[in-house]
Amino acid sequence: MRPAFQIMLEPASLQLIGEICAIQGQIEWAMLGTVRQLLGVERRTAQHIMGSTSIAANAQIWLSVVNESQCDDETKDIAGVGFKRLAALAEGRNDFLHAVYGATGTSYPNGVTEDFLIRPDLHGLPKLAGKGNVAMRVRNQNIRDVADLKLVRDEAAFISVVAAHVQWVSHDRETWGNEPSPWLDILAKPHPSSLQKPAPRKATKHYDPPRS
Repeated sequence: MRPAFQIMLEPASLQLIGEICAIQGQIEWAMLGTVRQLLGVERRTAQHIMGSTSIAANAQIWLSVVNESQCDDETKDIAGVGFKRLAALAEGRNDFLHAVYGATGTSYPNGVTEDFLIRPDLHGLPKLAGKGNVAMRVRNQNIRDVADLKLVRDEAAFISVVAAHVQWVSHDRETWGNEPSPWLDILAKPHPSSLQKPAPRKATKHYDPPRS
């Protein structure tokens, strides 16, 4: 089934959105495994503990459990870095997952050109020129450049490495063996956050579909 509106994105941008979702799953899975191991509880109990729909709330529980555990100080510091960068990731993710997509300066079939415009086409999906290059957050109509998808995806990848490393360190040697964390060398390199708080732009106009 086709969606109500054309998704004005290049395949590469759609792929980045999918990767952001998949990588967040990795982060949540690693955090859950860490909490389960450090508290010595069954997975179902850990799922109840980490049962919030907010990844930020679950990450706060994860960080508290790590800090109160017998993990070494380096691991706790690494977990703290990941937690601090999670807020920017969550905001960036929401800018693209809870958004509609359009193009700036697009010429529409009726000759109207607006900064951001979605108009229905009575014969099917909107037929819009070009490809989308902006996302409009539904909640507040703030505009975000689609080029920032790569920044959000890379930040998610970094935090997934942090969460996976902490999970590795938190597990007993019988589970993982005596091998060092495969992510430690990656984390040893400087990784400044690539996400900056974007200056929000409002859509100049918004048109509701005509009533039949």
